[in-house]
Amino acid sequence: MLLKEIMANKISSTNVVISVFALLALASTIYYGVMWLSTPRLGDSWSLYAGDEYPDNWYKPNFDDSGWLKASLPYKYMDVNHVLGRGTIYASQGLDTKITLTADDCFSEVYVNGNLIFHGQCTIDSVNHWAGLTLDLSDYLHKGENQIAVVDQNNYGGGASFAVQSSTGSQLKNMLANSLLLALVTIVLVYQGKHKFETLKGGNVKHNVLLFTLICLLAYSIVGGERTLGFSDTSHHQYFAQAYLTGQLGIKYPLEELVPGSGGLLYNQHGPMPAFLMMPAVYLLGPVISDHTFMIVLTGLSSAVFMTALFNLRRSGIELNLRSVWVYSIFFSFGTLIMTYSSIGWYWFLTQMTSVLFLTLYLLVLVRGGSPVLAASFVGASMLARYHTILFAGIFYFYLILDKEKSFREKSIRFLTFTIVLSIFISGFMLHNYLRFGSIFDTGYPSDWIGKRYFGDGYFKFNNVEPHLSNIFFGLPILTGEYPYFKISAHGLSVFLTGPLFIYLFRIRYDNPLKKAILWGTFIFFIMISGYGGDGWTQFGYRYTLEMVPPLVILLAMDDEHIRKNKLFYALLVMGILVNLFGALTYRRPGLYELFYII
Repeated sequence: MLLKEIMANKISSTNVVISVFALLALASTIYYGVMWLSTPRLGDSWSLYAGDEYPDNWYKPNFDDSGWLKASLPYKYMDVNHVLGRGTIYASQGLDTKITLTADDCFSEVYVNGNLIFHGQCTIDSVNHWAGLTLDLSDYLHKGENQIAVVDQNNYGGGASFAVQSSTGSQLKNMLANSLLLALVTIVLVYQGKHKFETLKGGNVKHNVLLFTLICLLAYSIVGGERTLGFSDTSHHQYFAQAYLTGQLGIKYPLEELVPGSGGLLYNQHGPMPAFLMMPAVYLLGPVISDHTFMIVLTGLSSAVFMTALFNLRRSGIELNLRSVWVYSIFFSFGTLIMTYSSIGWYWFLTQMTSVLFLTLYLLVLVRGGSPVLAASFVGASMLARYHTILFAGIFYFYLILDKEKSFREKSIRFLTFTIVLSIFISGFMLHNYLRFGSIFDTGYPSDWIGKRYFGDGYFKFNNVEPHLSNIFFGLPILTGEYPYFKISAHGLSVFLTGPLFIYLFRIRYDNPLKKAILWGTFIFFIMISGYGGDGWTQFGYRYTLEMVPPLVILLAMDDEHIRKNKLFYALLVMGILVNLFGALTYRRPGLYELFYII
């Protein structure tokens, strides 16, 4: 019956493809669910203890570790010599299973159910000081819950961290979650579209945005690959979300780059907004959600909002045809650094992508001529992720000044409303600082070794401008005499390599007050990062320009009628996609990172 309707063109081919994909996603969800339930798998929560004095019988199954830190892996401690870890592995029957352990610097002991199964020193990677170890547990597991205990030894100073993965169980669990996510997305898409996907060509906003969002989520998940099956070793935001749920602003665990403050707790140098967004998931699942997968969701939402903003440009007197909407959406999502960092859940990148999402929402409100309350709320939310993004508030103020259509009274009301709402967010920012460090202006950055090194003389230094501008505009791969014959500096590539279409910004005609406002507001932000204390090291592209991507691509789209979409234009678009795909596939990937990057 369905086949006859398809042959009779009663059901659109696009809807058929989406429906088939939904069925496949549901089938994979069922398959991975059955496999996960019947396969030995590691528990999500581990008990961790840092110190040189080992508690008696700490490796025994009946040892009381209730006072130890509860965390998901990978997990990183700073400035300790040894970390003890206790976890569980569940087996429904005596199936063959292997676990892979990686550590900074190495494992010296591994126990299963109280029995020592490994003792010794590991071979250490000379570059990263990471040791790998694969153990077959087939002879040591019994049906039901089994206990595993490890000693991570830190020989080289700095941080001590480790990860433990089942060859099947933990990966199957995350594959199950990813399949379920994709199934839900496609079911929603089919429900919304039903038999009306022919309206895609007619420019139906909802259907185009839903389809594009699905494409982005699929692409980011595929490129993320094995990253989506686990956690980063800087999954800070999950633990701060857990702390916020218990009424605490800080945590007790010495994670990387945390700063000591009030109450003997450690605090994040970045804003609290990423942890706020994670709170519902952490409340339901605990701090075991994959920050890489959360990053994919944030990036997919940013892409959806951006395309919506392009469709709404008509409210600013700019008409984009459907082809142009898709071209600029593809450039934003795949031809810029958005693509490179789309599946890297490290807390630095996750913080920036949170800002990108709220800045894109802010731009959506501006192009719609919408509420100053919403505009101020979105730029304020961005500030609570990356403090200096408050400078983008300048776009709103410039627009008020340049807009000749609104009366003085209307401008005054919008100015006061925007300023009052933004002041509420600034007050929250200051209160957050005061509660942590006793000062409304202390964000924690100058308090650690990185802060003292890069920001000891202030956040902005004129002698930084020249090297920063050199990296931003002229950062190129470094040619070598051996395979692969080039390497990428950890200071990053030029914005014209990671976003080639930005070259057209030099040809834009600023004949619209919103164009001028976006230009000047973004320029103020650019001046700040050009003299910033740090340059974003390490990175693939200059990551401090990431927050500039939404307004700059919006500028290109607003000048679409003056941009010739010839072969050069599309060649540069494809170049941007390929460059950022290379970055997404190689940056911080074991083996490839050492091969292609100067570390």
